[in-house]
Amino acid sequence: MADRPLRVVLIGCGWHALASHAPALTRYVAEHPGLAKLVAVCDRDGARANLAAGQFGAGRDYTDIDTMLDAERPDAAVCVMPVSAVAEQGACLLERGLATLLEKPLGPDIASARRLEEVARRTGTPHMVSLNRRFAPALTAALAQARQIGPLRYVRGTMVRPGRRERAFLWATGIHVLDATIACGGELTGFSVRPMTAGDGPRWSAVDLTFAGGAQGTVEVLPSAGVNGEAYELFGEGYRIFVEVRVEPRVTLWRDGAEPQTQAFPAEPEDIADGTYAETCAFLDALAAGRAPAPTVADALVASEIAALL
Repeated sequence: MADRPLRVVLIGCGWHALASHAPALTRYVAEHPGLAKLVAVCDRDGARANLAAGQFGAGRDYTDIDTMLDAERPDAAVCVMPVSAVAEQGACLLERGLATLLEKPLGPDIASARRLEEVARRTGTPHMVSLNRRFAPALTAALAQARQIGPLRYVRGTMVRPGRRERAFLWATGIHVLDATIACGGELTGFSVRPMTAGDGPRWSAVDLTFAGGAQGTVEVLPSAGVNGEAYELFGEGYRIFVEVRVEPRVTLWRDGAEPQTQAFPAEPEDIADGTYAETCAFLDALAAGRAPAPTVADALVASEIAALL
């Protein structure tokens, strides 16, 4: 692939694809000349596919995935399917040997996620799961600060939303804060779940975590707390770092009793602010260099197993 651009296709042209993944792909193409090309998009709604192709500079648009793959012979796919279809379609792409960036969650339930992990392991096809909080600029900046100062001893992730009452919230969205907190702490060695509500109302949950390096952590998911936010706190000997990743992203460092230092992040397009662009860079750069992308389905399954219990 070194002598030509990676041929990339986008599967699914719904609102999330058009708000985050398609802009990230076109940004990558523009900022990395000669490394990648968005050759086609596909959506079962032909008008939507045609509109997306025109808006994001794709060569062609299709309404059938297999037809597109046979005609275009791409090197990579970004698959943004509905939750009900992502595991089955992801498995098909991996069986084809097509390097794929897959949206989360890994299907409608944990059984689907486990089946997808088995396919990924058996085929060995390079792939990545879109857990973009790992790549959010504020969180990556905070982790870089922490590594310079000293080892983490405690990490806390909190996700709050106003009025999210659907039962699938923890599985489909809460996985973001679970995965990012685990990624901060390192290899997970144990966890315990603490349900915070009972009955049929919105489920609030907390998860306590332990890590191989000795650090501990806590995740709180509060989907009906009346406000929109997602924050992380990193603690080590002599320091505390607070990170807000969604609303007015910022990083505040307290160190050895000194005055806090705050780094505010400028307003950016959604694909940059939420980490999708940096995630896309990591995926395509890895493929171009012949490296395995990450996080993989196996990595995502760690948080998925916990989310399934919440």
